[in-house]
Amino acid sequence: MPTLNWIGKEKVINHHRYVPFKILEHKYGFNETDGETDTPVNSGNKIIHGDNLEARKSLLPEYEGKIKCIYIDPPYNTGNENCVYKDNVNHTKIKKWLEATLKAKEIGKEAAIGIDDLARHNKWLCMMYPRLKLLQKLLADDGAIFISIDDEESQPLVKRTNSVGILQFPAKKVTSKLKDGVYPKGKYGKGTSSVTLLNDIIITEQIKDPIVEYILAKPQEEQIKVIAHQLVQIVGDMYLIPDQEIRVYVERILKQLNTEQLQDILVRKWSYSDKIKAKIRLHADSYAEGQFNDLIKIRKIVAEPIWNFPEMIVPGQLGASIGHSLYEREGAMNNFETTVITDIASLPNIAFWHRNLGRGKGFSINGFKFNHYPDFIVVSKSGKIIIVETKGDDRDNSDSDAKCRLGNKWAELAGKDFLYFMVFDKKAIEGAYTVDKAKKLIQQL
Repeated sequence: MPTLNWIGKEKVINHHRYVPFKILEHKYGFNETDGETDTPVNSGNKIIHGDNLEARKSLLPEYEGKIKCIYIDPPYNTGNENCVYKDNVNHTKIKKWLEATLKAKEIGKEAAIGIDDLARHNKWLCMMYPRLKLLQKLLADDGAIFISIDDEESQPLVKRTNSVGILQFPAKKVTSKLKDGVYPKGKYGKGTSSVTLLNDIIITEQIKDPIVEYILAKPQEEQIKVIAHQLVQIVGDMYLIPDQEIRVYVERILKQLNTEQLQDILVRKWSYSDKIKAKIRLHADSYAEGQFNDLIKIRKIVAEPIWNFPEMIVPGQLGASIGHSLYEREGAMNNFETTVITDIASLPNIAFWHRNLGRGKGFSINGFKFNHYPDFIVVSKSGKIIIVETKGDDRDNSDSDAKCRLGNKWAELAGKDFLYFMVFDKKAIEGAYTVDKAKKLIQQL
């Protein structure tokens, strides 16, 4: 089968494995309420400043096998871009490229890859290969990669990206699979499961990992112990759960898998470790909630009146001025929160409301999973205390179910004058309410 070769190929094939893992350090975030903030906002979005090879490697622990869509715009290698090859690879020819770069720096210049550089295609491929390998590890099974490139390097690039060349997808999820071979440009598959190749591509078997092969050559019992050890190391410390218990749990999972599945875990262990950790956390949370409810049942957990409205507050950023607020000015709110509290405050039976402050400052419901700081405390003219937690339909509400159960349990224990409302715009979860339904009920208090 025809393959693509270039100077330095044998050294860069595994270079991505030796790129050091670097921890991403949070510098700042941004949200509607606080603007730019030093506190992580957990939006799921990241802007990373740094070497792009190291940056891609740093994403593996969190995103291996999870990315649905990747777009890259690499240098076109036209010879007019001032592109410099800097990867520290142990190869005689590559070392000479790096020496040229260092000598140029000494005189205050860059050793750019120029149009007359006879090695520029080799340098470009050496630069691209490890970066593409890391992107391949990040890409989900049903993900797609899109690359902007011109004719200068389009053929080598498509050959190197295997089956993730420049593709057209008529379906949201492509189910067509191409086996190893040479494929001229054209359409493969039928209907919405088809794939249209805009260029000729060569699909070759993935490069075998000698470490994976070494582990899989061991007896099954040894395989499971080695793989379990690697996974437990990546999962790391899970406070209150001993490592030995985690290891027993992981080994129990691995014993049910065949060789092919074990190989997939070894290749994508960061992704599987995340799933295992999430599953353990789910079991732990479920157990904690069960214990919490048992203690409530036997009256060892009770609700007590230990929190009062402070005489004054320092909310940081100020929110919109809305009638019937307890304090002269309340804390900042996002658009949905502002809409909800404006509607509730305008009800004729509401005496006042307060924008609850954040962690360590405001009122919290302490429970089985976390300390829940609701968004608003509303007091009716009849003396009812109404806790309101808002949830926009477009937000990640992964903790909403647990918060809703905790809030409703608190209201049940606190007595008939205390109520809890989790409020969604249109799509309420079980135990919660839409804005319209919540307003109708609160108006009757």
